[in-house]
Amino acid sequence: MQWGAFATFFVIGFGVSLISWLYAKDLLAYYGIGIFLGFVANMVVRFAGIATGGKIGEGLLEISAFRVREK
Repeated sequence: MQWGAFATFFVIGFGVSLISWLYAKDLLAYYGIGIFLGFVANMVVRFAGIATGGKIGEGLLEISAFRVREK
């Protein structure tokens, strides 16, 4: 079984149903505001960590980077 296709189908179905439910309850704007605030908070933490340097900034970069095997 192709789990990536199954997961994609599941996520799209869940997302559409969630957005439809939020739209029906007039809560869609709050959902959008939450996504925006989460994005801004992520950027603030990244930039603050990188600006201060040291292990604080490197940790976020190490998480998102691929490790290179050294021989």
